[in-house]
Amino acid sequence: MRRIAEIADTIMGIHRNVKTVLAQVGPVNGEFRTCELERIGGKDQSVTVHVESKCRFFADVKAGYFLPIDFLMSGCASHSKLQVERRW
Repeated sequence: MRRIAEIADTIMGIHRNVKTVLAQVGPVNGEFRTCELERIGGKDQSVTVHVESKCRFFADVKAGYFLPIDFLMSGCASHSKLQVERRW
């Protein structure tokens, strides 16, 4: 458990805008593609703010699946993942 706390502290130390670090502890399932998340560091909150094209999006990552479009377009996500997202 100590190692997990160190990882969370390192993430928040490098990325000063990160206030909470969550770990996925269960599979993605259901209509809204939710999964069980556990707080491993920072504030006890699950709402995030994502800024894209001068717009601010508030998303509760425990209430539904959220994947920023700039992550998809950066090439970090696999091509097959992008195809799956487009089907919906």
